[in-house]
Formats: sequence, C-alpha cells, structure tokens
Amino acid sequence: MSFGIHHEWDRLREAIVGIGDAPQVDALAALLEREGVKVRRSAPLFLRDPLIVVGGQAIDASLRLPARQHERLEIGRDKTSMPRGSPNGVDGPYLEGGDVLVNGREIYAGMSGRASDMAGIDCLERLLGAQYRVVPMALRSSVRHLQDVLALVRPGLLVMQADTLIDGLPMSLRTWDAIAGSPDLLVLDRERVIVEARNTSLARDLRARRMDVIPMPFDRPMRAVVQPLWREAMLE
Repeated sequence: MSFGIHHEWDRLREAIVGIGDAPQVDALAALLEREGVKVRRSAPLFLRDPLIVVGGQAIDASLRLPARQHERLEIGRDKTSMPRGSPNGVDGPYLEGGDVLVNGREIYAGMSGRASDMAGIDCLERLLGAQYRVVPMALRSSVRHLQDVLALVRPGLLVMQADTLIDGLPMSLRTWDAIAGSPDLLVLDRERVIVEARNTSLARDLRARRMDVIPMPFDRPMRAVVQPLWREAMLE
C-alpha cells in the first residue's frame, strides 16, 4: 500500500471517513469514491485528530480532551506514538492532527491553548527528525485547530481567517495569494476542491483562480471527518 502526505494539495488517493448518523458523511464518502479515492470507514466520526501523517510517517497524536485520549486509528501499518499528555487536560504534551498542515519539508503546527501545546509541537519535531522544519503558529483562543482557519489549496494559493492568526502567516506563506474566509473545504488535488455548498463566496473566489469547485452541503467541519492517508504528487 502506498502511504504518505507530502503536500496538502497533492492528489487524494486514500482516506478514512468517519462513521456517524449523518447521511451527509455517507454522501461525502461516496463522492470521494467517485473521484477515485480509496475510502475506508471507521469510528469515531471525527478522525483528523487522532493521527498525524507527514511524508511516509504515521504518528498517533496526543489528544487533550480526556474522553478522547484513548482514540487510535488502525491503518494497517506501523505507527509511532507520541507520549500521552495528562488526563487533566493541562500537562502535555498534546498535539492533535487538526493542528498539523504539511507543505513539503515545512510543517505548520497550530497552538491555541484548546488542543495542541508547545510540548506537543516539540515532540513532533523530534519524531520527524532534522529533515523537517516544524513551524508553530499561535492561534486565538476562540480557535480549536489550525485546519479551521487555514487551508493550503495549491502552491501559491491558500484560504485563511487572518484575524485568528496571532503572528500572521509564516514567512514562507506570506507571498501566497490569500483568499479571506472560512476554509470549509477538502482539497482533492491542486485543481479540484470540495466546498461546503453555503460558502458561495469561497466557491466564487476559488473559481476565479481556475479551481474546479464541487459544492456539497455539509453541516459540520468537512476536513475533520476525513483522515487522508495517501496523497499522490501530480506531474507538473
């Protein structure tokens, strides 16, 4: 089985989609299959947080909420595990998958105080090794995860809620074309993206930048219910 995430915008080839009581999640799984994605289904519904995939490495995350600290995803291959933080939700390390975005050898890790902490980010850096650079991103306390306020759509294009990023974007992203708004989307590849159907302004802005937009009604964070396992690099 091929495995790995090298960029957030590479072609999605394999993913786990959560199981819940929402027909919209089933519809999303069916849409991904029609788009050529190998889909597995797994409980719980929200899957992005328990697992971090960077390059060919899979890492069991350390979740802050006591009720979720036991969550692990079975993916059919070996994983590394972060140390678990304290059940008190205060003493880490904590690092949740929704706080991690992958841009080649540069990894962005969100930190709002509600999920991941600096100890978790330091732990990720040690696990990945010297070939990666992990960049902490301080978030407003109103935000839970980095994926809620930032999406890397393709090289040079991102969607963000600027007022939630305390120090702004990392230097490597500051020259990118930035669409302002909620990144309620799922990237299929650097040309195609699924967007929550009510987010018409985002769909319009993406189409203006020559993205193929697939609108879909979805009443919860779309990226939170999908755990990408393999994104295949597209030929230039």
